[in-house]
Amino acid sequence: MAENIKGTGRRRRHASNAETHRSRPAAKGKSKKGRTKRIVTTVISSLVALVLLAMLAVCVVFQHFYGMMTISDGRLDNSGTVVTPDSDTATEDNSSTLIYSDNVYNILLIGSDSREGSVYGLSDVMLLVSINRETKQLFMTSFLRDIYVDIPGYGPEKLNATNIFGGPALTIDTIEQYFEIDINAYAAIDFISFVDVVDSLGGVDNIELSESEIHYLNQYLPEINRLTGYPESSDMIYDGPGVYHLNGRQALAFCRNRYSDTDFGRTGRQREVLASLWDSLKDAGITELYSVASSVLPNVTTDLSQSDCVSLLMTVAQVRDYELISQAIPAEGTYTFDTINGMSVVSVDFDANKAVLRETIYGE
Repeated sequence: MAENIKGTGRRRRHASNAETHRSRPAAKGKSKKGRTKRIVTTVISSLVALVLLAMLAVCVVFQHFYGMMTISDGRLDNSGTVVTPDSDTATEDNSSTLIYSDNVYNILLIGSDSREGSVYGLSDVMLLVSINRETKQLFMTSFLRDIYVDIPGYGPEKLNATNIFGGPALTIDTIEQYFEIDINAYAAIDFISFVDVVDSLGGVDNIELSESEIHYLNQYLPEINRLTGYPESSDMIYDGPGVYHLNGRQALAFCRNRYSDTDFGRTGRQREVLASLWDSLKDAGITELYSVASSVLPNVTTDLSQSDCVSLLMTVAQVRDYELISQAIPAEGTYTFDTINGMSVVSVDFDANKAVLRETIYGE
């Protein structure tokens, strides 16, 4: 009996040792898998944390820059009062007649002649930037300031008076009414702020100046120098015709000149400067873009929403390679120069110009 118990005991201890011996590799493998799993989990968690931090940083930067701009529906006057046309002559809803495409985004750039840091002066620059994602084209379309229209709520006037009467929103309403194109948003800047925009991008390159353009640039420059705190004679150009690099004040003087030829020539000069600035933006690095945004955005008034800005930023990589097309409205052969009520105006065949815009911007 004792021997059996003793033997059984030895066998049990032996079996127990065997089991322990067999279980060690399994425990080791399990431990290794556990460590691997923990490492993978840690790496994934770290990556997720980095992505979240990067997204947070992007959001913070975006909010910072978006907050620099003045956000307005465009219907405020200089005193901050909402401008409303008389109720009996208010703008009609013409949205059903507007041409629209999911592939086209239109933003109206407005340059005001205000000297007081406001965008609600006469709009001497009304330039529609149109992005056509289907045709991969980028259009710059200037609307001449002297186009004769019946401004909703105010009566017959030049197109550039819409901005001083009712702000950018009235300018948009009027252009939409007469040309039947859907304008998604606007961005406005006053003339003096335009100087800062150009200088923040290092000026404009390869601007060819004629003798007449140099003469009138020098005529405009003293006032601009005085308004921006420079001696009146600063940066005058005394050399002959040729290709020049222009700083912000010189570029503004160049863009304002309409005496060398006509307002068609002036809008052409405006588009030439903007095309040069666009080329500079396309080649700019992150640091330079950050500096430009910090300088430019505080001078901008717009009704772009945050989602609009995000969408535009996401398309920048594609748009930079789009074909750039420049044009003016009214198109050649669709207008006459007239004098009405003592005003020199441009009388326009609006139906013909609607057709031009549908064909060029929308590809119809």
